Amino acid sequence: MMRSLFLRLIQRSDLARYALVPIVFALAAALLFALSTLEKKPPHIDAITPTIGDPGDVMIIRGKNFGDERKTSWIEIADNRITGSSIRNWNDEVIIMEIPHTVQDGLVYIRTKEGKSNPHIFANRQNIPVVAQGDKETGIPSIEAFDRDVNEIGGTLVIKGKNFGISQGKAQVLFAWQAEPEIPIANAARSDKFSVACSDHDFDYEFWSDKELRVRIPDGAVSGNVFVETEKGLSNPKPLRLVNQSGTKKYSNAKTYILSVQVDITGVEAVPENSLYIRIPLPESTLTQRDVKITASEPNPYIDNYQGTILHQLEGLKTGRNERISHSLVVTTRDLTTTVNPQQVKPYKDTGTPLYARFTGSDALVPSDNPAITAQAEAIVKKEKNPWRKARLIYDWIIDTIEPKQIADPDRPLTTALAQGSGDAYDMALLFTAFARASGIPATPIAGILVDQQRQTHLHWWAEFWIEGTGWIPVDPALGMNFPFELRSANNRDWYFGNMDSSHIAFSRGWNDQKPMIPNSRVVYRPRTYSFQAVWEESTGQIKGYTTFWSAPKITGVY
Repeated sequence: MMRSLFLRLIQRSDLARYALVPIVFALAAALLFALSTLEKKPPHIDAITPTIGDPGDVMIIRGKNFGDERKTSWIEIADNRITGSSIRNWNDEVIIMEIPHTVQDGLVYIRTKEGKSNPHIFANRQNIPVVAQGDKETGIPSIEAFDRDVNEIGGTLVIKGKNFGISQGKAQVLFAWQAEPEIPIANAARSDKFSVACSDHDFDYEFWSDKELRVRIPDGAVSGNVFVETEKGLSNPKPLRLVNQSGTKKYSNAKTYILSVQVDITGVEAVPENSLYIRIPLPESTLTQRDVKITASEPNPYIDNYQGTILHQLEGLKTGRNERISHSLVVTTRDLTTTVNPQQVKPYKDTGTPLYARFTGSDALVPSDNPAITAQAEAIVKKEKNPWRKARLIYDWIIDTIEPKQIADPDRPLTTALAQGSGDAYDMALLFTAFARASGIPATPIAGILVDQQRQTHLHWWAEFWIEGTGWIPVDPALGMNFPFELRSANNRDWYFGNMDSSHIAFSRGWNDQKPMIPNSRVVYRPRTYSFQAVWEESTGQIKGYTTFWSAPKITGVY
């Protein structure tokens, strides 16, 4: 009945026929879309062989939906696209390729026009340390299991096994790390070059026992093998996959600097039975700044590394006696570029961690609980909840509001810089940190030096803030407004929010609350210089007076 009525309507009515045409086209388009959706089959990897291999080895990838020809498809290993010259055979279910010499540990993906495959982990055998051989009594650590095989930066990982030691001591947990470009290196250097250890600075070590460890995934870690290293040796590797990252990081453009640091002590007035301690800052060991070494010392230090400083002890100073302390240091720095999707950055879900408490709290350097600071921070971020966007609002406010100028008074309070609306790189870095902490964003200031294009050094300060799932993000408000000079020709305002170049050499990350060596000693603190440390000089006994001249670290070589 309904069918016959519909047919008569179509036959007798021109309007009905015209109305039917777009309906038919719409139905056809919907049908084609549904068919194309059903036919869209992203690639899927079932297995890769080998999972641990050497450059030059043949890798076989088995699965489905690879396509019968490579054409616009490709393979990714550790975020690097494999060139077509390495592919020997490609069909819908099997790909055969030669492992390139530059490939690193990481995730293997197949990409086609239909999408991206599931990942599989591959490890370059040349990047895996050789585990010492021995019997069961040698005590070499062994990893047996993780509480989960998928994690994220800052997430908790429980490691079960044996021979970890009843206390941590100098033992450490190592995660895969990748700098680009890199060439595979000898086994013995693996832990120095291609691993990142859990950080004491970030409170990554939570629990340590002989059979179980609980750590936080450190900043800079990537998918790959995890090791436990103790004084007995290196454990077996166990793969870990990291996901849910709101951003990625790339380390590149390595530069190695030779630094000269010097302290002159003159005008001594003293009688015997005295001691003078001098603490010379060491460059920080970070992901952008590795391989810090002391290559020459005059005189030899009392302790090579005491709370982040080279400690010298001068005893029995006499009136009229002059002293000079000098060191030659080597440090390798890298550019850091970050790619972050602000929409993927979520409010902090774990605000009970030591990292969150430490780096959102007030300290002797960062008065983040000062009423003027908290009021201004609230006015800047308003109702914004996204940590990335809050940090950018703070960064932009500093650039738009603070007048850049050199400050003659090294003791000028941060609140004065805020009230007067002016300051140098020191004030800008501390203002960013204070506003961020007051807004619930973990942040820390950094003190160090900046190397210009003529290899001259300048005291400089910048900052970092923490994003869950991504780690520490660098910012340099001063260079963002080309102060004290323009270092790059690109858009510096945008670039120095989230990126950092290898011209920065850091000596201090946050306040180093050192304590005196001797009770009731006389302590000298040096404000607004290349390290945030509480003690620079300490004297005891019959020292009536002396003068020290601290020269800023100088560059004597670059390679």
